[in-house]
Amino acid sequence: MASTSCSGYIAVCLPSAIIAPLMMRILAITLNWRQPQLTLECVQALRSLHTHVDILVIDNGSGDNSAEILAAGLAPAELVCLPNNVGFAAGSNHGLRYAIEQGYTYALLLNNDAFPSADMLDQLLAETSDDTALLTPVIYYEAQPNRIWYGGARRHKHTLNLRDRLQNQIDSGQITTHDVDYVLGTCVFVNLAAVAKVGLLDERYFMYFEDLDWSPRFQSAGYRVRLVAPAKLYHRVAVSTGGVESPLRRFYLCTQQCDILPCTSLRRDNLDHRLVSYWQCHEDTRQIGLASSMGSGARIRAWAAQRVDRVTPTGVGDFC
Repeated sequence: MASTSCSGYIAVCLPSAIIAPLMMRILAITLNWRQPQLTLECVQALRSLHTHVDILVIDNGSGDNSAEILAAGLAPAELVCLPNNVGFAAGSNHGLRYAIEQGYTYALLLNNDAFPSADMLDQLLAETSDDTALLTPVIYYEAQPNRIWYGGARRHKHTLNLRDRLQNQIDSGQITTHDVDYVLGTCVFVNLAAVAKVGLLDERYFMYFEDLDWSPRFQSAGYRVRLVAPAKLYHRVAVSTGGVESPLRRFYLCTQQCDILPCTSLRRDNLDHRLVSYWQCHEDTRQIGLASSMGSGARIRAWAAQRVDRVTPTGVGDFC
């Protein structure tokens, strides 16, 4: 319909329902850390979406040949290489700032081990509104595409843990579109106007919990956080940390909040709960903690040793 000529054009009136999506700009943001082939798989899935998105890949200080592999395989997607691994929150914030500065309407934060169905973005867009900050699809295990990994979640009354997420249930149509306490950073469709008012992810979280901190911040500001039932995502779970029960994942789950200040009551309770998990998990996990360059290992060891008498056979003691 566009023309470079000033004469002989035909005026076309489009309904507002069509004009709005045409004016909307969406940036998909995914982080890479030493997994360039997996990231390229993710980008290919983004290119298969029915709705067009611009794509930004952020190499989070991989320090290997990731940048070269990605540069060769990403065009026309944009690649930004950070000099150091700044963690998920700070890396994602780099992309969110770029999206806001460039005038995008929405950002799609997507883990590089997660793969959207072709119509996922269409389903998310259908649920957008000015008072909705975050939208998320139903997330399934990639290896078992009818088994739910995340189907919504309620907040634990004392911790940042999730409840009622329907994990491991077979999808039999039990999920409906509804407001949730939490969305997960695995895949979040972000209203950037809301981010401009509420703020970015808290960069004091290096890995894990940054998403569970973000959701209630939007809710406290009057925004909605919602799960969209027809939107589907398939997750190759916990690839970045070596698997669901890997030592590295266990370590980050339980140590992540050690150095976060101010330490709110919610965060203190969650730290207690996670440190019990840390103390009970495999010996190699404790060794990772003690040798960690984060500098928190010795603190955790001393803290947990003082409280080991509180651990019960169920592993939760009086922490919950």
